[in-house]
Amino acid sequence: MSTAVFDALPGLETPVADVSRTLANVWDMEPVRGKPAPSEFRASQMNLVVHLGLDSKPEQALETFNAAVSFSRRYPCRIITLCPREYGGGGEVSAKIFCECYIGKSRHEMTCSEAIILTYPLEQRAYLENQASIMLESDLPVYYWPQRISSASRMGDYKFFLKEAQRVIIDSAIEKPDVTTYPWPRPEVVRDLVFARMLPVRQSVGHFLSYVPPDRLLEGLQGVTLRHRPEYHAEAAVLARWVRSGLEGCAKMSGAGAPIPEAQCESVADLGYSLVMNWAYAQCSPMRLEFDFGQGTAHLTSCFKPDTEALASAVRPLAPESALAEAVFF
Repeated sequence: MSTAVFDALPGLETPVADVSRTLANVWDMEPVRGKPAPSEFRASQMNLVVHLGLDSKPEQALETFNAAVSFSRRYPCRIITLCPREYGGGGEVSAKIFCECYIGKSRHEMTCSEAIILTYPLEQRAYLENQASIMLESDLPVYYWPQRISSASRMGDYKFFLKEAQRVIIDSAIEKPDVTTYPWPRPEVVRDLVFARMLPVRQSVGHFLSYVPPDRLLEGLQGVTLRHRPEYHAEAAVLARWVRSGLEGCAKMSGAGAPIPEAQCESVADLGYSLVMNWAYAQCSPMRLEFDFGQGTAHLTSCFKPDTEALASAVRPLAPESALAEAVFF
């Protein structure tokens, strides 16, 4: 990554040593004509560290940054955005600050958030912990969102964040396999954004199957297949693991002793839907769930009742800022 990513992000360039003082001056404003000062609406709840990996492109970095800012409008926070540069890139640590006050339906519904953007050469990553810790809001929890990390070996360089963070957020749709399988120091705090943004899909499937007794759901089940377009391979993978976990739960509840089939994923380039889930049964027609994420629709067909039941519903993956909130808090 060059300075292109740093240059693409909004903000006012500020000497690193002056960041704290400059931020204090931004919020230290007197009320005007009886209107409250911005500082009255600045109440950070957390620190969100967004770590853009060397594989990030400027447009991708800006999209991620905008998602973090949108998240902060509902959950006020200090955003620390880290932009590394390749070895040999030269230069020192540089900084920008970005401040925003977001007004809701009235001026009384306003939140004020701030972002500190740091770019640093990899030669100075040993000092990053000290630089970043100074920038964090003290006594507030830290959430760490690394993105487009070039290799798993890089993760070991940032153990400070991995150990201090309340949550570590990754996106298995864009990370390399060795990053998603990295041996996290605290795996219990790691959350996958893919799983988070598929919440409406999981809710739709769960609601549709909730009327089927666990033993009936398992009876004669030959397998579950998730056919998907190539761009939704990560979504299909997390759904397959979720289905498998649910079937194991059904087996415990019903006391069924038969082996539980694996949920298989199959990539289909010309598939008419984003994702299709087929449940094959020995004694009846398959149960089929079709999802079109672009249109935000789902078609569900079941064979469990005497007559075939077909339902349609509106289902769309969560927006980036909503998926981030789901991953952070749940």
